[in-house]
Amino acid sequence: MPFSALTIAIIAIGGGFAFTANMLALAMVDQINLKLTEKERISQWAWDLTVGRKHKRLYPESKLSFLFGLCWISVVVCFPILLWSMGFFSRR
Repeated sequence: MPFSALTIAIIAIGGGFAFTANMLALAMVDQINLKLTEKERISQWAWDLTVGRKHKRLYPESKLSFLFGLCWISVVVCFPILLWSMGFFSRR
């Protein structure tokens, strides 16, 4: 089943938001690790969903956690639109 141009565009947009969110999370982990001791540091490979809260606590003026959340909300919004564009909700 070939994908329509709309479906490909939604995949590209959602993927772009997911990629950007991941890069923002890695930047937040780097900044968090600057302020933590060696024992408390977060791994780049095993960070959890508390990264945004930890970053906001350590850097209250930074917009990275806001942008991270905005990107993930955009990914969540793109997913049902993607399903709709692929005809998942159509009755056959």
